[in-house]
Amino acid sequence: MHQRVITRLVIILQNAAPPELECLTTVHVGYNDENFYIADLVVVPEAVSDGVDLMYSPGDLSLAVEVVSPSSKSVYEPAPFSVTFDPAQSMRLRG
Repeated sequence: MHQRVITRLVIILQNAAPPELECLTTVHVGYNDENFYIADLVVVPEAVSDGVDLMYSPGDLSLAVEVVSPSSKSVYEPAPFSVTFDPAQSMRLRG
């Protein structure tokens, strides 16, 4: 289910984004010199992604998405910011 949600979001964002933005999955985002996160999905300017080999900085990102699954819920205390919507419904709105 987790991967299916990410795939749907990638499709929606790629269809909606201008050509100069890229949707990437499983991206390393450096939090500081010692720590990093692996985001499920990010949107970055293409010019930025062309220059990054491994680690993006938070300032490089236009959007970062983490899809919380039962295995990752313990990372977010007390609770993640909850967003509920049906990505398929968003696609229908575009035609």
